[in-house]
Amino acid sequence: KRTVFGLCSDKEQKTKWIEERRKNLAADIRELMHEYCDTLEIDIEKLSKKAIHVTGTKGKGSTCAFTEAILRQNGLRTGLYTSPHLIEPTERIKIDGVPITPETFVETFEFCFERLQSSSDKHPVPSFFRFVTLMAFKIFSDLDVDVAIVEVGVGGRTDATNVLSNTVACGIASIGFDHMNVLGPTLSDIAFEKSGIFKEGSVAFTAPQTDEVIEMIHRQSISKRTQHTFITPQLSDFETILGQSIRLGLQGDHQTINASLALCLAETFLFKTQRPSSLSGFVESPSSLLLPLFP
Repeated sequence: KRTVFGLCSDKEQKTKWIEERRKNLAADIRELMHEYCDTLEIDIEKLSKKAIHVTGTKGKGSTCAFTEAILRQNGLRTGLYTSPHLIEPTERIKIDGVPITPETFVETFEFCFERLQSSSDKHPVPSFFRFVTLMAFKIFSDLDVDVAIVEVGVGGRTDATNVLSNTVACGIASIGFDHMNVLGPTLSDIAFEKSGIFKEGSVAFTAPQTDEVIEMIHRQSISKRTQHTFITPQLSDFETILGQSIRLGLQGDHQTINASLALCLAETFLFKTQRPSSLSGFVESPSSLLLPLFP
């Protein structure tokens, strides 16, 4: 049988073809999501400029919850988008820490469905995850939230949420083996997909990772031209700076890793948007608290 690989003369050409296909897939999905946003009158560029984007294998949902709580306690109107839901789909979209009402969910669903259905000759009605992602972005946009904390669904690079551009900050929670049929068989492959949410000029953080994962994140940071990319410190380091202990609302020793990442993301957002921050300046002038992946 002849395959597309049979048309390639050597391994280098095959690898190049795969890489190009991967790039094209991400670009195609972003373009499609942009078209959806235009149809729904979502100013995705404006929303992106007040967004925090989070991915990872373990802890991304907790990191988002911590980040949202910190920023809400600092007086910001927050929008939080996470998945999956446990009982009701309204749990996926929260405003100021509270799930949207069933009435808001239905109203937004009907608006989005009618608009997208009427333009189905141009592009297909989106799948469930893409559809709910668009609903969340529509609600955040219409309510003009101060900050949108967005959790990636699967991976990052080709995820529907990666329509976000020029995000203020992005974070990677602990990476392990997950969705290998989609993200790839190695930790390096998975790290490549997840660090695909990095944006030029954005400040990026990663929880401590294996050497293989850190190497890929480092490469992606340079390729994506992030402003800074840091490995998060221990939560105890924050306690030293703040001069007080930090009590977490979620139990488990592993939550200290997620809380540290959340603090970095929240404090970065406050600093970059010129709001009062208890750790003001730690991004502008990295200290021993933060370990940069490159100068």
